Order: sequence, then C-alpha cells, then structure tokens
Amino acid sequence: MASIAPKYQVRLRDQSGVLTAIFDDWVDMEFTKEVNNIGSYKFQINGEDARRSLFELDGQVEIWRQVAGCGLGWYKEFEGFHRLDSRSTDKEGNRIFVSDGVGLNDLLARSIIAYKAGTIRADKNAPAETVMKEYVDENCGPTADDTVVGRLYQGGFPNFSTEADLGRGPVWAGSRAFENLLDVLRDIANVAEMDFQIVQTSPANFSFFTYVGQLGSDRTYTNMDVANGLNGAGNYPVMFSIPTGTIQDIEYIRDRLAEANVVIVLGPGEGSTQDTLTRSDGIAIAASPWNRREVSRPGGDQEFDYQREQLGDEILKEMAAKETMTFIPIQQESMLYGKHYFLGDRVTARYDNLLGHARLTKIRIHPTSGGEEINLEFTGTGQPFGTI
Repeated sequence: MASIAPKYQVRLRDQSGVLTAIFDDWVDMEFTKEVNNIGSYKFQINGEDARRSLFELDGQVEIWRQVAGCGLGWYKEFEGFHRLDSRSTDKEGNRIFVSDGVGLNDLLARSIIAYKAGTIRADKNAPAETVMKEYVDENCGPTADDTVVGRLYQGGFPNFSTEADLGRGPVWAGSRAFENLLDVLRDIANVAEMDFQIVQTSPANFSFFTYVGQLGSDRTYTNMDVANGLNGAGNYPVMFSIPTGTIQDIEYIRDRLAEANVVIVLGPGEGSTQDTLTRSDGIAIAASPWNRREVSRPGGDQEFDYQREQLGDEILKEMAAKETMTFIPIQQESMLYGKHYFLGDRVTARYDNLLGHARLTKIRIHPTSGGEEINLEFTGTGQPFGTI
C-alpha cells in the first residue's frame, strides 16, 4: 500500500522576492485558505533559531506540500505575507518564535475605492468581470499611480498587475465610493457567481485573476457515464461520506436564524418623500407561512433605481439561508487532497439521508508529526441539500 504521509516545507522570501530560508522542521504550523477571502497562517519555530531575524514585514511565506508515496510532488499550497512576530519563553525556559500572517488577498483589503461618488472610478455599470478588474487596477494597480485619474491617495502596489479583461459575467451597476475594496469584490462575486484571487506570478510579482463560472472543477456525482466513470463535466467524481470511509467528525448545519428575504433599500429624501426600493425572494418567503423576514438598508451613494436594485440583490444573497457541511476527511491513496480535489471544487457529500452537491469553500490544515489534520467546509451550490 502506498504511503499517504505528507511532507511540508516553509520557504521564506524577503520583500524583493529573494529566497532567504527553507524550514523543514518547526514547533507548530497551521494555515487556512478560503474562496474569495484572505486566508491566514501561523508558524512556530524554536526561539533560538537565528533565522527568526529573517522574517520582515510583508516578507513572503510559502508553504509547500508533497505526498511522494501517492505520486504528488512538491507544490505550493499557500502563499502569504508575514505581518506579526512574537517571542516568548515558557516556565521551563523554552523559547518560541511565532510568525503570523495573511494570504495574498490581503492586498485587496488594504485598499478602499478612493474616489468620490459620481466619478467613473466609483460608479460602474458594466459586466462583472470588467467592474472587478477596473476597481482593482484603479486602486491597487498602475492606474492608482496616475495623477490624472484623481485617486485621493495616489500610489498602487509595486509589481502589481491585473489579468486581461474579457468582459464576462452579468452586468453589475453600483456606486461604491470609499468602501473597502475586498468587501466590494466579494459582493460582486457573490451575485455574479464569479471568484477571484491574487496570485504570485513570480517572486514579488502579483496579479489579480477572476474565474468566470467560479474557481475549481465540477467533481460531483452527476450525469455519470457508466462506460468510463466520468461525470458530465468529464471528471472523476468525488463522494464524501461515512459509509465510504472518507470522512470523520461530520457536522451539517442548515441556518435560517439570520435569514432575510425582503430588503427595503433607502434612497435620498426624508420622511414621506424619501425614495425607497424593495427587493424580495419569493421562494424563500414561501418556505413557511411565517417566513417573511424583512430588513432595511441605506442605499449609500446609489443614485439610480438600477443601482439600488443591485444593492438589494446583494443583501438578499448575503443574508439568505445557509447550508454547510463541515468534516475532517480521511486521506486515501484514491482520494487525496491536492491530487483528486482542490479548493473551489464542487463535489458530492452525503450525511445520513442528506445528499448535496457542494463547493469546497474553506480548508484549514494543521501539519503534524508524520501527518496532517485537514478540516474542510462545504457550502451548498445554491440548491438545497436533497434527501435519499
């Protein structure tokens, strides 16, 4: 039987991208990746290790993984920036150094849309991919350096680029002056069913990518071809369940505590003359005779009805009922993370009589001595989990 024991390696680069250290052992390590979010890591080494001085602000930390016994060679599993270091000594005199940091998408969270409302840099009406890439380029990329465009703080990130725009996705319209860039991108991605991430294209060079149809592949048990064992997307399917011996410590949650299915978006004016617009989700409301759940939200700088409609739809999607399934996978030679399934993939999961096709939206990995603990979080693909 092939060995499924993984190996990990941490590679440290300075701000210019020069490799300064490779760590093959450590006291403890854990990292998290999440679709359309920042991600994080924590890395602990012996406090006497002289290499601790090599960790600098925004030094690049790469976590590499391999499972050689299953034919999975070294690949980069996580990349991020060092943001916090700490040194401590316990009562036995053991010294510990900790590097704590964030994934590359943190660059997006460091920027706001620093343009005034009513300008073409704050107000958008275009395909979702175009809007996302314009916002990023104008606030993180070379356009942010252009004194003509009028960004209130001029200066993009060095060595930062944006993937070419192909104008894909549904039209998105809105005004997001002074809002956090990452929050705006997540709102757009949510309603457009697109994903995004910053990728290290080479040491100290970063690029913003979007994924129309979402990051990952369809590996669900759907439209199966019995002749070759492939699903309708041409991939070998992945099934997680207790009977197949592929999971443990499973939890399924259907959460409607914070659900909202009617939103009144408040526009300009006051009192009886205030302009309002209402958006609702009729299917969610009909789930029970008493399931109408209303909220109101300010329209901010959304001047036109179509902009407020877009904002209302974003709020409805954000506050919709949530279905999640969280579990620890049992790694097998025939079903191995990093080889047979990846972050963003759509797979099939079964728990008792519940059967759902869900996306792997979050992963937390804790490498251990001779092994690893992997926690996966799956989110419904938009349809309720079915029953069998």
